Amino acid sequence: FSGTVVARTVGAELVRSRRTVVARLLAAGLIISAFQGLGWALLSTRSLEGWPQLLAWQSAYLTALMVPFAALLGVLVVRREQRGRQGGTDWRPVSPLAVRGARLGVTAFQLLLFHVSITGPTLLWGRLAGLAHPPVGRILAVALLGWLLALLPLAFGLFLARRLGTT
Repeated sequence: FSGTVVARTVGAELVRSRRTVVARLLAAGLIISAFQGLGWALLSTRSLEGWPQLLAWQSAYLTALMVPFAALLGVLVVRREQRGRQGGTDWRPVSPLAVRGARLGVTAFQLLLFHVSITGPTLLWGRLAGLAHPPVGRILAVALLGWLLALLPLAFGLFLARRLGTT
């Protein structure tokens, strides 16, 4: 594939995903992070002693919610395309492989933004609680590792929904 084809295909996918649930993942991550911060502040029975204790609040998402969330995200993207008749790409001279690659790439990037938005505000919650020396690298590593682990269920959701249908 040439750079022009990739750029145009990714650009078309960005336009198609503009006003969808997937495009709002960043805001959703910030809202979830706010609930995590409030949950820690209101429900925690122990005083906050360090950053690892605060980061433990990420475990609910990473261990129980991430895989079904990422797979469902893939299904939602395929459903959007099926309902929108593939955005007209079936009638254009573009490779289906390029379209699928652009769709996976754009959705994966939006999922990365979600993981940063759900994990990054932990820095704010810790600083508000009076913790010093924030482990920025560790928090970014949690976001990046969560994102990397979510890519397989995302791709599986995209593949399975395309094969089985979403209706």
